[in-house]
Amino acid sequence: MANQDTNKAREALQLLIDLCLPQEEETVSLPQDPDWGAFPDLARQHGLSPLVYHNMSKYNLWDKSNCPKEIRESLKMDFIYNFRRTELQRRELIKITKALANASIPVIPYKGCFLSQLIYGDPYVRASADIDIIVPREDTKKAWDILTGEMGYKGVAPSKGFVDVNKTNEYHFVVMKHPAANNQPLHLLEVHWELVRSYNPLKVPIKKVWESVTPFPLWGITLYQPSHPIHFLMLAIHAIDDNWPLKSLIDLAAFHSSLSLCEREAVKKEAQLWVVYTLLEETLAKIMSLRTHVPYLESPLPSRREYGIHILKRTMKHMGTWRDRLRYITQTLTRPSFRDYDLVPGKGKSRILATIVRPYRLIKEWLLK
Repeated sequence: MANQDTNKAREALQLLIDLCLPQEEETVSLPQDPDWGAFPDLARQHGLSPLVYHNMSKYNLWDKSNCPKEIRESLKMDFIYNFRRTELQRRELIKITKALANASIPVIPYKGCFLSQLIYGDPYVRASADIDIIVPREDTKKAWDILTGEMGYKGVAPSKGFVDVNKTNEYHFVVMKHPAANNQPLHLLEVHWELVRSYNPLKVPIKKVWESVTPFPLWGITLYQPSHPIHFLMLAIHAIDDNWPLKSLIDLAAFHSSLSLCEREAVKKEAQLWVVYTLLEETLAKIMSLRTHVPYLESPLPSRREYGIHILKRTMKHMGTWRDRLRYITQTLTRPSFRDYDLVPGKGKSRILATIVRPYRLIKEWLLK
């Protein structure tokens, strides 16, 4: 009985993957009588309900798949909910970009509705919990002041006021704003100046990202878009850091299929320059195998402790020598983050005190239950 349930779960997961991957209508091949019972919850769990509904409608798969009416209605309601939420995020992104542009701060929106528009041709088919943007490191203080001033956001990390980003190991700050209406979701905004922590060896050279960007007029504003090969690598490294969530693998598969042969070669060359070629190979192998077998998918990491240990293991796995690993662990323990500064009293926010606090906080969170 257990084996039968496992097989059904794997079949449902493979069906989810098949319905999300880019494909031509004549090549669509689905099971004759799939088990649709738990399918909406599975799609919702992986943040793929809107994309499933979009593809089922685009390729006219409702009749071909014998999808029950109640399942179709459930997926439709998920799509409508995501449409409304994404439209609020899209409008907020426009407001944020205009406010920052007035202060001469360029904005790179590398995920969310912008990524959905880029790889699926529709801003409403990709579920997203927050808005992610990249701004130049030197403009972080100015961006914080604008967002927490005229834009009405409040700091989440750091929560007790801005901390000079050059005094931390951080790569983004997080701000939030409650909606104007009670029935609307809050806006959560991540403002990056890097993609991963400064001491992480598996990182994107942010200077190269900015060198590759071109102005991209969209929705009445001017955004800045990295070249496709560099954008793909940015998403790949972000997915690696999160241990390859299924939604990220689907995005990468769709993005990769849209790249020209020249762009795919450029991805490999950039990966060699960034010294992340083995990680690129691993990522490509994962997205290429999605059609042939169900990947092993870890359950979401439930605690900060497990997430922190996961990042340590994931990074150290790809480091060559014990000297590199020892340097990485030392920097992890001694370079303070915003959460460390939040524990430091006073307005001055002493870096020495934050450095002293950090190992105590990490040991308490990661090693003590």
